[in-house]
Amino acid sequence: MNTSIEINGLKVFANHGVLAQERTVGNAFEVSLRLDYDFAEAAAADDVSLTVDYAEVAEVVKQCMTVPCNLLETAAWNIRSAVVGRWPLIKGGRITVLKLHPPFSVPVSSVGVTVEW
Repeated sequence: MNTSIEINGLKVFANHGVLAQERTVGNAFEVSLRLDYDFAEAAAADDVSLTVDYAEVAEVVKQCMTVPCNLLETAAWNIRSAVVGRWPLIKGGRITVLKLHPPFSVPVSSVGVTVEW
């Protein structure tokens, strides 16, 4: 059996980017996660202490995004490292980090990266 939790569209403001202006002014970001782990025991016991708590994951993501990075790849990797370090029962997942207003001369809705393991 495959089981996972998801958090979709977590909105944060952060200072990631290669350009000096991005590091100073900041930008809006959106983070989505799917975390794969066996939550059968937690489901059977109906006990949040036996599972990965969505609210705690959101706080970990928020904290990771406060550390400025040049690359979205680094931001995504830092989130992955933090959630796996906090919840070793996570065996796989997918994390997407989107920059919602990239400094481009052409209109785009977002740019982003995904790490899946």
